[in-house]
Amino acid sequence: MFFDLSFLGWIILATLTAGILGLWVFPYYWISKAKFYSEFIDKTEPVNNDPVEMSETPAE
Repeated sequence: MFFDLSFLGWIILATLTAGILGLWVFPYYWISKAKFYSEFIDKTEPVNNDPVEMSETPAE
């Protein structure tokens, strides 16, 4: 929601220019949104720091 509000001015300007400015604004908006989501997901993934245990002994 707050991310969308940061582009409100650009969206209004795109509307006033009959969509011409939208040719530059909307691709930038969607790429920015995808990058924000990607970084958000990377930060919220749980990290597994448990050591790996071998259940079988290697064959000699």
